[in-house]
Amino acid sequence: MPILAADLIVYLADLKYSDILGLERSIDAAYEIASQRLFDVFFDKFKLLDHLLALKHYFLLGYGDFADTLMDALAYVSFSPS
Repeated sequence: MPILAADLIVYLADLKYSDILGLERSIDAAYEIASQRLFDVFFDKFKLLDHLLALKHYFLLGYGDFADTLMDALAYVSFSPS
């Protein structure tokens, strides 16, 4: 069951200074909430997987081999000093 931010706020209001175990649980709960929110923003709102796939296609030149294409292009370049 996911932890809601409102539940965490209510829990933190009851937290005592000497309650180390409670502090650890509240930190873990805050971490879980923040991680889930970040995951949702990256993958749902900004479509991270679509961007990563586009980068993959760019670097692999649409499933071709970048290194072969680069070497073919450099085959006609003279590297000797003039």
